[in-house]
Formats: sequence, structure tokens, C-alpha cells
Amino acid sequence: MSDVEYSREAVNVLSKFHRCERLIYVEGDDDVLFWDTLFQYFKFSNFKIEVKDGSCELDKYADRIISEDLNIIVARDSDYKVLTENLPKHERIITTYGYSIENTLFIAESVVEITKLWIKDNNFPNSNYDEWINDFSSHLKELIYFDVANDCYDLYLDVIGDNCTRYMKTQSCSNIDLIKINKHKNKLKPCFCDEQVSQVSDLINKSDRELWEIIRGHFLQSAILKFISSHVDKKGLRFNMSHDALYTNAIQQLKNTFNDDHKHFEFYFQSITPLIQVA
Repeated sequence: MSDVEYSREAVNVLSKFHRCERLIYVEGDDDVLFWDTLFQYFKFSNFKIEVKDGSCELDKYADRIISEDLNIIVARDSDYKVLTENLPKHERIITTYGYSIENTLFIAESVVEITKLWIKDNNFPNSNYDEWINDFSSHLKELIYFDVANDCYDLYLDVIGDNCTRYMKTQSCSNIDLIKINKHKNKLKPCFCDEQVSQVSDLINKSDRELWEIIRGHFLQSAILKFISSHVDKKGLRFNMSHDALYTNAIQQLKNTFNDDHKHFEFYFQSITPLIQVA
């Protein structure tokens, strides 16, 4: 159910009702802790984060920030719009660096540290993850092109989805099955013209983002869950890791380690600190 639509005047005094200086609207429950961590880090004070009913509802508020000068902040996922430059531009509309919060939560350093916790071993080199994510991304490259084109041209096809399981060698395996990938690519190819794919590939190749930063966040998280679980199995440990546990670990890593060494620090610094000056 969509939110009741308040007038500009009503929205602009909601912060007083909530006894804060600024309201921040986000897409879903998982986004709250992520954005709270970043705003707190940059010393943005006296704010309240509210969850709206998905991206479509949030887009309405983003449009109204521009057209009606609503005195709120919208913090949303970039989705693929960061590539196609279809995101509305306003200082009070801020976005994730990658597709969604997961693409920032699961940078290599965080994944490695979480893996160490679950395998109970500090001797886990970063190269283990780097090699895996590079291999994983490269095998999915064409499907990522198709997925971006699917979104860009509103084709409404089932391309990548939010879970990687159907592309893996087994349900619990962390390795891509090239036969399954190629079968799906061959099924999709007739749905796209060469010009569409070429335009998308140019956009991606010109971007400073790596493929794992572009790919759907839930899809990435599902793959990382398999990666960590596979190393838990290799250690002979007998416990299962859930998506909720992985999310909790990732949020904790963000709280503990987000600083100017973080891969996406500069992007969020440039997005959030200007808001402090006008809050």
C-alpha cells in the first residue's frame, strides 16, 4: 500500500513532529542501518530515517524534492540508472555507489574479514576472494550487459534475477556452471538487438565501476553467501550461514571499518557532507 500523499507544507513540517531536523527516506528495512552508519560517520546529526514502500514510492518523493522543494532527503539505490544517467539530480537525493547497498557492504576487505570469522581462521588471504570474484564476474559479463539493457529498454525479461543458484554447478557450490550460463545467454540473445547490447557495453566499459559493483546487490549477496559457506565446508565446520547473518556481519564490518580507506569513501563523502552544511 502506498503512503498517504501529504502536501508540501505538511511534509516540510514532519521533521518537527518527529522532533528531528531532517527526515531521511529509504527504500526498505535493510537500508536503515546502512544509511544510519554512513550519516553517523559523517557527523550528520538529529535525523530520523523512515522506510518507504519500495523504490517506486521513494521515486515519488525524489521527484517532489525537485518539483516542490520538499525539505527531506531521499537515500536510494542507484540500480542501473547510475550507468544510464537516469537518476534525478539534487543534493538531497543521494544514492549508493553501486547497484545497491550490498555492493558497498561486500567490498573485498569486508568479505575476507567475514570469512575469517566464519572459518575461525585469520590465515585467509585476500587473493582467495579476489580470484573468485574476478572469475565470477567475468563469466557473467554478457548476462550483466543483457540485464542492464533489459532495464534500460524496459523489456521485462528474466535475465539475472536476485539469486545466483541457478547458475552454479550445484546448489551449495560457489563456482559458476558455464553450461548453464551459456544456455541462458543463448535463450536471451534473440531478445536483444546488437545496438542495444553495444550501447550498454560502452556505458559499462566507460564506467569506473567494476562488474561486481554494477551487478544486482541481492544477486551479489547470494553469491558471497555461497563463497563463504564453501570455505566453511572446506574447514569441516558444521553450521549454516543465513542471509540475515551475512547482512548482520556486513553491517558490523561497515560500522567498524568505514573510513577514508574504504573503497567507496570518497563517493559518500561527496554525497553526504554537503548536506551537513545546509541541514
